Amino acid sequence: MRPLLLAALITLAATPALAQDLKVTVQGRDSVVLTPADLKALPRAKATFTAHGKQITYEGAVLNAALKQAGVVSGDRLMGRYLNQVVVAKGADGFTATYSLGETDPIYRANPVIVADSKDGQPLDAKEGPYRLVVDGDLRPGRSVRQVVTVEVKAVP
Repeated sequence: MRPLLLAALITLAATPALAQDLKVTVQGRDSVVLTPADLKALPRAKATFTAHGKQITYEGAVLNAALKQAGVVSGDRLMGRYLNQVVVAKGADGFTATYSLGETDPIYRANPVIVADSKDGQPLDAKEGPYRLVVDGDLRPGRSVRQVVTVEVKAVP
């Protein structure tokens, strides 16, 4: 590979991702678009996992708080038919991961699921960001969607 091209690729990977809006869709309702300022204003948490032998700490908005902005039932009301819902996060590359709605709510799970915008105290780079969905407590990052563009809540058929 040519040195100039290699340098350009390295620079791109280290460049912070440009902020963008996050679309949250709830089946049967209108979508809500959360701006970077909206996400910064939500309650925040940290999530940590180990990748390639190195511990990494992400920080960002609590996903449950973002879902509440879209009118998703949570807390003590999250029971019965509402537990038949899943959260599908989709990245810019088309990768998706699915989570039960219950596992995104602090009434059912102590460890948060976050919409991360920083990693080890630095903004996410273009390869991961501007947002990455991270589940605190996961032993592997396999379902940690990078470059998240949409989050959808829908009932399981």
